[in-house]
Amino acid sequence: MTTTKQVESPPLCRFESVCKWYGPVIGLNDVTLRIEPGITGLVGHNGAGKSTLIKLLTGQLRPSLGRVEIRGHRAWSSSAKRRIGYCPDVDAMYEEMSGRAFVRTMA
Repeated sequence: MTTTKQVESPPLCRFESVCKWYGPVIGLNDVTLRIEPGITGLVGHNGAGKSTLIKLLTGQLRPSLGRVEIRGHRAWSSSAKRRIGYCPDVDAMYEEMSGRAFVRTMA
């Protein structure tokens, strides 16, 4: 009988003790989670921090405290951004951009 050692790959994303403040307002407070491959939903009341969590995940915001990673890379690094796609909820085009340039920029 042969045994194979599986190499554990980093999770799709990881939040480690993440806090985000907007001045005196707490956007997220000490969030720790891992998202593994598969389907994941994000549900909560208005003001629960869903948009802040997504903006931290996509590198649009940096955490006030803690660490956010995409496949083991800091979320705002170029190596992390190559590993994630993001389609914003606002479907506005820049008039000076072609459709192809817009898609390339969003990718």
